Amino acid sequence: PLINNPSAALYQTAIGEQKKIQLEDGSTIELNTASRVRVSFSSDQRVVHLEQGEVFFEVTKNTDKPFNVFTQNGQVRVVGTRFSVRQLQEDALVSVQEGTVALGAASNDPDTFIPGSLLNANQQQTLTAAINGESPQALDTAIALAWRKRMLVFNGQSLAAVIVELQRYFPVVIELENKQLADTQVTAVIRLQDLRKTLSAWEGSLGLRSEYDDASNKVVLRLKTD
Repeated sequence: PLINNPSAALYQTAIGEQKKIQLEDGSTIELNTASRVRVSFSSDQRVVHLEQGEVFFEVTKNTDKPFNVFTQNGQVRVVGTRFSVRQLQEDALVSVQEGTVALGAASNDPDTFIPGSLLNANQQQTLTAAINGESPQALDTAIALAWRKRMLVFNGQSLAAVIVELQRYFPVVIELENKQLADTQVTAVIRLQDLRKTLSAWEGSLGLRSEYDDASNKVVLRLKTD
């Protein structure tokens, strides 16, 4: 369960915005697009509640004061490391760049937290999978954390998945006129600029063109031959 602490500091970003904040212990949190966290430190705990979105953590080592990240799906605990947590629709995804991260069911009592899984560098796992005792997955952090450099990297993902990811960063609806294109595989490095530049930089390689309807805040992707 999430701890209700009215004195916690609130940090958030709008769609397309990213923000880096240094905390009182020297740790930093880097909020990705449309993210919201609450941070509270006490004499024996460092606590962050991820309410929405995705955050990269660079945690200053302190063995006497664990750093805990709570989500709707469970808890992440570290002493000092570099990792990200992304709140998904029905789960939360943890990606580790450096160090070791413990995942498990949420516990308000620091003495009763029981890790379901330990992730090391270049490993990734959802909290549900960790709680169920499943094995972590290998992770390419250069791809998973490319958003920190305002880039998205795709390696064979479907066009439908690419569109879902792009819509995290732009407050628009992106539609495919031809639904059969949804399974088209995309391998690309996409720089997050303004929407028109971002789309024009990669749609040509797929033989697509964009049509913008500013009134309805919608972009339709269609084949250039149409």
